[in-house]
Amino acid sequence: MSQVSPFHQHYKKKDEHDSLRPERYEGGDDDDDDDTNPQGRWQMSKVSPFYMLYIDENVNRRRLRGGKDDDDDDDDDDDDEFYTMGHDGELDICGKFIKCCMFVANVIMFIGGVVIVILGVWTIQEKGFINALVGTNLFLGSVYILIFCGVALCGVSFSGCLASVREMKCLLLTYALAVFILLVMILIGGILAYTFRDKVHSSMEQEMYSSIKTYGEEKALSRAWDDIQEVLECCGVMSYTDWKGHIPESCCRLSSGKRVNCKVFQTSLNIWKNGCLNVTEEFIRAHAAIVAGAAVSVSSLMMIGFIFSLIAHRIVVEKEQIQEDEDEEEDN
Repeated sequence: MSQVSPFHQHYKKKDEHDSLRPERYEGGDDDDDDDTNPQGRWQMSKVSPFYMLYIDENVNRRRLRGGKDDDDDDDDDDDDEFYTMGHDGELDICGKFIKCCMFVANVIMFIGGVVIVILGVWTIQEKGFINALVGTNLFLGSVYILIFCGVALCGVSFSGCLASVREMKCLLLTYALAVFILLVMILIGGILAYTFRDKVHSSMEQEMYSSIKTYGEEKALSRAWDDIQEVLECCGVMSYTDWKGHIPESCCRLSSGKRVNCKVFQTSLNIWKNGCLNVTEEFIRAHAAIVAGAAVSVSSLMMIGFIFSLIAHRIVVEKEQIQEDEDEEEDN
């Protein structure tokens, strides 16, 4: 060793230092080539394979971050929290777009749930008297289903907004399951309402002729007849002659805000002309179509929210997997 010149020792130390640079492992250009530097090649073989892997990972990480050095890792920690599916900026934007769409869809679903509840409550309170005359509970049953689904939809959509903002994997999966169940129930309610729309005439005529005979005896049926004749401005089943001379006051027309005494003067000028069967049938068909249309519209929004929730859940899972892989790489 004493015979080695100081210049040779200097270049040997330089080769030992250069052999540890990342350019050696990337195949980059170097001033000292391996063919002319056997000392550097010998020193490179002494490097641990784990250290070589560590250098390669850091080089790739700098490439993904635009050539930043490891000294800037602390500054990039906050930026990594916003990565959605990886280090690629395009995927990050895609993930944020999915989260935004899911949030907006849930807000619209919340509004749709409120509309369904209001529509259902209005139908029961204002038009519930029809149920006593049509001979079936199918219409109001479907309305009750939609009211329940509307209330549940408000709660589920709120949790969906929270899950999309907080990126909670468990809540996203629970939300998707709840939306699917509500979707099925709302579709059932809408189908029942639409089915009832086509079965009104068959059961309604028989029930109305049967109930008109007990007018004045059963309080519920008498109240239902009075309500339907006052609200829908009709009289009898097919016409006022169905009452056979015993016309109730609810069949009388209004004049200056007061009802005309049509019990004494039974003419078409004082009594509603239209029969209640056709008028009620048209009314139920129209409202059943509205309820079914609202159910289909909200179901479409729920389907969109369901799809977005599955995509968001997959994004969160991939994000956590990437984070775990990065933690393992740092530990190694």
